[in-house]
Amino acid sequence: MKVPKKPLKPLKELTPQELAERKRLERQNAQRTFKPNLKTIPWKK
Repeated sequence: MKVPKKPLKPLKELTPQELAERKRLERQNAQRTFKPNLKTIPWKK
C-alpha cells in the first residue's frame, strides 16, 4: 500500500520534527524498494 505523497516543503522550511518524520519515511521506503545508498555502504577497500 502506497502512502500518498504530501507535497514536499523546501528543506529550509521544515521543522526538525517534520525532518525526522521524512527521514523515517524515506528509510521505510528504502527498505520496501531496496535501493542501496552508495554513500552508506561500507565499501571494502
